[in-house]
Amino acid sequence: MMLMSTVPNLLDKLTHHGPFVTRYPLTMEQVYQNYGFIYYRHVVKLDWHNAVLDVSAVRDRGYVLINSVPQGVVIRESSQTKLTITALTGQYLDILVENQGRINYGSGINNNTKGLIANVTINGLILKDWFIYPLNVSEKVLNNLDSAVQSKQSSPPKYSGVSQYITPSLFVGQIQMPNKTGFPQDTYLRTDGWFKGQAYVNGFNLGRYWPSAGPQLTLYVPKGALRPYPATNTLVLLELEYAPCSQTRNEIEVDYCFVEFVTTPVINATTVSLERREEWNRAGGFNWHDQH
Repeated sequence: MMLMSTVPNLLDKLTHHGPFVTRYPLTMEQVYQNYGFIYYRHVVKLDWHNAVLDVSAVRDRGYVLINSVPQGVVIRESSQTKLTITALTGQYLDILVENQGRINYGSGINNNTKGLIANVTINGLILKDWFIYPLNVSEKVLNNLDSAVQSKQSSPPKYSGVSQYITPSLFVGQIQMPNKTGFPQDTYLRTDGWFKGQAYVNGFNLGRYWPSAGPQLTLYVPKGALRPYPATNTLVLLELEYAPCSQTRNEIEVDYCFVEFVTTPVINATTVSLERREEWNRAGGFNWHDQH
């Protein structure tokens, strides 16, 4: 797998009509998006040092960046919705929000909107003026990304200095099916070492992968989504948190990321609890390979 680009670098290609420009954050539904991902950008107007960013209104999971450098993750389900940040005037404060699905029981089904459903604050001050990008990671968009964007010359993801998070990024790989009768066949995508994201083959959405959460470690790949030999099949991963590559403190190298297509599903693996994993990640010490 090779780096295609970071999500911040692809905002113009992943958004149909440019950003919505608003005084306060709007929900996904208010910008005519029902699922997937939405990207919020605020240009910082004051200098902030060790300030408390409050994103209590996140639905459901938000990746906070300052000038593309990860600051941490805010999570609705764990009430982990505050981060300590330092941001300077003119920098971009970005929040990539993932809609993790709709509540389908109890009182939670009411007003079940997604994205940022209320204001974001720093030290209690409401942040005003936002650019909102509803992201469209569809077959048509993936197939039309410029080949130049897919080269190694793309700006690499930034590596957080306080955790193992990277800038959310798109990675791409290509593979041919065997030149044998009966191929392609149904197969399974295994993403050991990758952290959390979305997988697409030939533009077809395979679903979410999250091997550190488990217990499912593979995604089903129907043979109908694959192209027979000699055609090339293109796999794209939208990785949100961590790629299994060699790292430096400022950037990651992207030459050593790989996945596997396997014949047997793994749907009942033993995994580390999410709570424990989040503790390790906040401490900068989580290593997927140490736990498997």
